Amino acid sequence: MTDDPQGPVEQEGKAQLRPRAKRGPVLPNGLTAKQEAFAVAVANGSTLSDAYRRHYNIGKDTLDESIWNSAHNLYIKPEVQARVKEILDQRAVDTRHDPARIAAWSKDLLAKIAADPNTTDSARIKAIEVLDRLAGLFTDKQELSITDNKEAESIRLELEAKLKALLQPPKLVG
Repeated sequence: MTDDPQGPVEQEGKAQLRPRAKRGPVLPNGLTAKQEAFAVAVANGSTLSDAYRRHYNIGKDTLDESIWNSAHNLYIKPEVQARVKEILDQRAVDTRHDPARIAAWSKDLLAKIAADPNTTDSARIKAIEVLDRLAGLFTDKQELSITDNKEAESIRLELEAKLKALLQPPKLVG
């Protein structure tokens, strides 16, 4: 064994092996920054190998099989799998209640119903009507017309009398 500025070097035959580097700082979720980045990339749809290549130091001459093995070994760690699942679960919760996503889904479904010749005519017409309303082509208009020329004071007295009648205890018969 010899001393080296980077630590002791073990000699096995002609090959020199350095002890593995210590893990980097650990995040609150128990992963290193590289492991976290790997988990996020996998949750975003990257293959294990692509995520590993992107976030770990890979030599240009490293075999694809070695990369795959390293990526697989990293992914099967329970804490990494748990983080990927956590990201995917959170994303599912976030998108389930996203109004823009729900509106887009509804419009797509209505458009399919309106275009489907196997759908009943009444359903197709209703789907088109709803799509038109969503596009702002129709608006509901309500008009209020007063046919009685009562003044505010008489309306107030009438309402007070009705409220008084409602608030009185019911009369017992018998």
